[in-house]
Amino acid sequence: MLDNNQANSAYEFRSELSSNLMKRLNLSNIMQVPRLSHVSLSVGCGKYFKDSKKMQFIFDQMKVISGQCPTRAKAKKSISQFGIREGMVVGIFVTLRKRAMYDFLDRLIYVAMPRMRDFRGMSVKGFDKKGNYNFGIESHDVFLEADDDLLLFGLNVSIATTANNDYNAYMLLSSMNVPFKDGDLLKNQSGESNG
Repeated sequence: MLDNNQANSAYEFRSELSSNLMKRLNLSNIMQVPRLSHVSLSVGCGKYFKDSKKMQFIFDQMKVISGQCPTRAKAKKSISQFGIREGMVVGIFVTLRKRAMYDFLDRLIYVAMPRMRDFRGMSVKGFDKKGNYNFGIESHDVFLEADDDLLLFGLNVSIATTANNDYNAYMLLSSMNVPFKDGDLLKNQSGESNG
């Protein structure tokens, strides 16, 4: 578990890093500086929806990893080919905001990412051209709080920002120490489009 000084590093972004980011992005107003909106975690449970024990395990693990009670996503209509009936739980997700969001990102950046197998940095291909960043985690046991007794499952992480383009979102996440491996590629592309 991170101590108080480490756990506050991303949370302090608003007061310590916003002015630096404003200069690096050549913005004229502090309100233009991109910031985090929310972080969403989701798990598709298609192959486990008939196993209540495994579904409960995934739910409990998402609760431990995120520090917040997740929501069960239910099927909106029946699909007979997959054995899905309307109302069945087919996924689990949780949306983090404010302090919980920053605390999760600290654990993700400083603890979970270094524990990923063959980790060499995050790809810039995860940006969606609207200032949001998406990536998958192959195994939930990279988080120290997680338990891998019953099964291992992957999850999707979506980081939503107020940035209006990928470059500004990239600069925001880089300033929060998200390790990108293809950062120069994104910088060059942004420079060409703006120039």
